[in-house]
Amino acid sequence: LSYALGVLLFFVSARFRLPLAPLLCVIAGGMVYWQQSYRPRRAAIIAGSLLVLAGVVFGNWFGARDQSTFIQDHALLSIAASEQADDLSALEFSGIVLHAQPQRQDMRRIQVSSYFNLWLEALDASTSASHFSQLNEALGGLEQQDAATLFITGVSAWRLDRETDAVDAWRQALAEYPSQAANCAAALLAVGEAAPAQPQALIQQIDGLLNRD
Repeated sequence: LSYALGVLLFFVSARFRLPLAPLLCVIAGGMVYWQQSYRPRRAAIIAGSLLVLAGVVFGNWFGARDQSTFIQDHALLSIAASEQADDLSALEFSGIVLHAQPQRQDMRRIQVSSYFNLWLEALDASTSASHFSQLNEALGGLEQQDAATLFITGVSAWRLDRETDAVDAWRQALAEYPSQAANCAAALLAVGEAAPAQPQALIQQIDGLLNRD
């Protein structure tokens, strides 16, 4: 019992498997005793008990093989990969989640951010065009925005010669997320629109991003 409690308390990764190790220790000790005092009837009882135990352990009782909780695991992996700037993994895991739950807006926001980062990092024109197309496709499925995705929406709109839509997106971010919309304010200043003052270096960086040449 003490060993079992220790497993539950300290071996977090094994917590959902319950303390199988102490049970196996007990069974192993019993097998040593059984080998020293072999009796056919006892052997049959043990073998039958093991078969019943195998049926209980490996059967699909109460939906034991249900993989629906895997979706949340993939969502957490996607979030972690995004925070580590591993955009390809973030896209992979978010795609798995969206395949099962297309309504997950948090995963769509991660896809938008990941495609945007890949577009920025593209080394050649064809790769850049591909990621920009994927970015706009991801933006099309986005229904709930935050400051980051509104900034990206504005950048995409500006690069597609939709200046009014870009300015509207940046202004929306400033109105709804004022403390998180520094990039949007800098973008407005970079295109000559009134916005709260921002560091000149940030404005120049955004100006380069919006350059269509």
